[in-house]
Amino acid sequence: MRPSDLVLISCKPVKSPMSDEEFKKITYKRKSKPQQPSITQQLADISLNIDDFDKNKAIRRVLEAKDDILASDYYSNVQASVREALSLLQHKNLETQTEKSKQIQIKELICFGIGYVSDSMISRYQLALILILKEVYNIAKVKICDPILTSNDFLVLEHFEIEIIKENIEAKYIAHDYTLFYLPHCPKQLSNNLLWANWSKNSLENCIIISNSFQSLIENNTKQNLIDNAQFVYKISPFVQEIAIFNTFKYYEIFNDAAMHVFPNLSLIAEDFWFDVKEPKYLSDIEYIEA
Repeated sequence: MRPSDLVLISCKPVKSPMSDEEFKKITYKRKSKPQQPSITQQLADISLNIDDFDKNKAIRRVLEAKDDILASDYYSNVQASVREALSLLQHKNLETQTEKSKQIQIKELICFGIGYVSDSMISRYQLALILILKEVYNIAKVKICDPILTSNDFLVLEHFEIEIIKENIEAKYIAHDYTLFYLPHCPKQLSNNLLWANWSKNSLENCIIISNSFQSLIENNTKQNLIDNAQFVYKISPFVQEIAIFNTFKYYEIFNDAAMHVFPNLSLIAEDFWFDVKEPKYLSDIEYIEA
């Protein structure tokens, strides 16, 4: 790929971060979407917020969000889903007598597309969940990649000792050991890129993916749309074990449609299944920020 071909891909639309006053609990009324301002205006609005940034307040709000999650039934639901995912992988190891440890240990947590953690309520709660998972499962390395992160976001993430991947790697990250990937509300193309980067039995077995439900993705898109924008999601769908994360959180929109995905049954797949590994290219239906 030539430098001139590079684009930044964001998991979230480029817009002003959601303020606490704008965020509401779940409602069942459907509302039409307001007209979005131009990208130029959106980026200008973001830059205006930088001088007013209160780092300590932002950090405090993340910690408050963390306490909120820990006190919720949703946290128990997440724990149950992670426990089931690890149990499936551990059972697979015992059956196949692999050299991996019988006790599954997640070595890395990689998040793509978290958004403005310094100034967005949704992003703040998603970061809080990452911090909880890091502590509970003793995950040594946590990395976040999102091309829309601001200098304020860097300050918050660095406070929590989270490594920032500043290059836009478009979710093309190889799992060399058990890795928990978190893609909150990301477009299907990023899940597809992640699968492509790990398109082998050994790598994919290391992947534990929290993202939008693959099953919903398959059900809600035409076959042609899947082939064009999520070919690897479509191909692996018969072999993925999807574990629902029951969303009972008081702010429903933060964690809606999230599911956990693991791949414990790849030994049943013929070797030629893995041969088609052309890097995916997309023509449309994705958010771009030009470099």
